[in-house]
Amino acid sequence: MNFILVIAGTLMTLSPISYLYKVSKKEVRPSILSWYGWTVLMGISIISQIAEEGWSSGLINICVSTFSCIAIATCAQFVFKSFSVNKRDVIYVFAGAICVSVYFLSRNQWITTSMAIAADLMLAIPTLKAAYLNPQNEKSYTWPLALSSWVLTLFVVLLNGSMINLLWPIYLILFNGTMSFFTFIRPQVKKNKLPNLAVCCE
Repeated sequence: MNFILVIAGTLMTLSPISYLYKVSKKEVRPSILSWYGWTVLMGISIISQIAEEGWSSGLINICVSTFSCIAIATCAQFVFKSFSVNKRDVIYVFAGAICVSVYFLSRNQWITTSMAIAADLMLAIPTLKAAYLNPQNEKSYTWPLALSSWVLTLFVVLLNGSMINLLWPIYLILFNGTMSFFTFIRPQVKKNKLPNLAVCCE
């Protein structure tokens, strides 16, 4: 079991490195609203779950993800100066803030964790939009690496963790799976659907 966690942690560590490399080459312009927001929300979720259930091995990847998010956001903004901020995306920040408000008002762990995930999803929308509209701008091995890591983490949590600790891995599998599809698979599908112009012109 520890071996699986080591693999998952290694994949999660490689994930931001791959992304930061692309940012340093100006090949990716991350939405820092998403990355800063994810840092705060996952940090809140970690504190909540530790307070309610205590520390568990299922939280390791969330901790690594939290530090990865703040590293990507700060490096993109202050080191590589390659990032994007869309004023229209501020609406998703407000939507996320509403979810966080419910999070703090509720004393039910399921509600608080669900609201943290909902807020995270609101902040993910700018990045999902960017991946859908311009897949090359977000194409990075970060997404499949993170997807693989969270699949392994889910396996560990299923065996050792509580049901509440399943929510974050499941959500992050869906998110990273969607990002992987938008950036790697969907462009190839669209490309294969285009007619062969050389053949058509003969």
